[in-house]
Amino acid sequence: MKGSAKQAWKPLAGLVLLSFAVACDREPTAPPGGPGRPNPDLIVSSSSWNLGDVFAGVSGGIYNVYNNAGTFKENINLGTGGFTTGCSFNPARDKLYTTGFDGGQVVVFDNADPHPIIQTIATGIPGVESIVFDAAGNFFVGHAGGNQDVQKYDAAGNLLATYDVAVGPVGSDWIELASDQTTLFYTSEGGLIRRFDTGGNTQLADFADIGGRAFALRLLPPGDGSGGLLVAHSADVERLDATGTVVQAYQATGEGSWFALNLDPNGTSFWSGNIGTGNFYRFNIATGTIEVGPIFSGTSNGLFGLCVKGEITGGGGGSNVQIDIKPGSDPNSIKLKGGNDAQIAVAILTTTTFDAATVDPSTVTLGDGSAPDTPVAVRQNGTLMASLVDVDGDGDLDLVLHFSRDALIANGDLTGATTKLILKGRTTGGTSFTGEDSVRPIP
Repeated sequence: MKGSAKQAWKPLAGLVLLSFAVACDREPTAPPGGPGRPNPDLIVSSSSWNLGDVFAGVSGGIYNVYNNAGTFKENINLGTGGFTTGCSFNPARDKLYTTGFDGGQVVVFDNADPHPIIQTIATGIPGVESIVFDAAGNFFVGHAGGNQDVQKYDAAGNLLATYDVAVGPVGSDWIELASDQTTLFYTSEGGLIRRFDTGGNTQLADFADIGGRAFALRLLPPGDGSGGLLVAHSADVERLDATGTVVQAYQATGEGSWFALNLDPNGTSFWSGNIGTGNFYRFNIATGTIEVGPIFSGTSNGLFGLCVKGEITGGGGGSNVQIDIKPGSDPNSIKLKGGNDAQIAVAILTTTTFDAATVDPSTVTLGDGSAPDTPVAVRQNGTLMASLVDVDGDGDLDLVLHFSRDALIANGDLTGATTKLILKGRTTGGTSFTGEDSVRPIP
């Protein structure tokens, strides 16, 4: 950042779906001005964080938290003061990594209510702007200040590598990791969208030169550049194709300083924020229609970052799919001993944005989100038990897989305290995906 930039599916009864627009468990103290207009001086933390929740960096060491419909939920405070910019959840989604721009810190919050700070990582470089994760849980940090390098840390916060990437006119501000886990796409607040190979420690050819000033960006599926990308480009938000050509522009009346951007978990929308007005919106990628917004973040000239729980990123999180554990049951009770639950059926649902027939069953795992999760363990005559069945009656074929309850228990993924299970996998084309559903273990 800085310099002048500072300036159609209907579920059957009983099916449980991923929810991208859920109300918080407890009502926070209502901020002055009503929902969507929080008071940055009001620090409350009183609700669970759900898939689709939006986190807006509004300076003063504060992020405002909203549900996916744009309703204000709470504030969280880094305790560092100064600018707050990009942020990101780890792949397990149990920790939120935030940026203390001025102090060069990454501050980690626990996803569990009341969201305490569980770690503060001093990068040693001021101007911490953005964070992205790889699939293994390591994370990269982009810096607008100091030596402007990109750093790589392991999940515990230990520095693994530093990359002296080409920059200008500012630094390695906004970064995105490709699905190959090594290629960084990034902007330096100029017109270039640059690339760097972290595996070979080599600067690559620029992806595009769109002129003007480019800020936050996200690769579109499959996350390697072949599907293009979205980038906040000050005057508007632009979609680029695989050749780096601008093919679509997004705008809202009265807005002109687009800065922050992230993909929504639904796979069809993105969020972007205006650094000048402090407003942010959710757009439909295909049509450009504004689906949510404007939401006023509570501060003008101070909205420097957005992130979304479950957001789709090239390297750390693919498409979010809808799954149903024990199709037709509600709640999803699982007996930890005996009964008919030795094999647990999980359906990956086909929707308007995801075709379950494209899943590679051999890549699918189920667990509590911590690595390693339990792979599909149930085979019959050496073949994985996977079948295409219309479990929800919508006319589309869904993929049903079977997992071993005892293997889940032995791996620590299923205990009496487990409340949800997370499914991960890849399509035959290599695109990663995740989904989750609630469970109720019965001793």
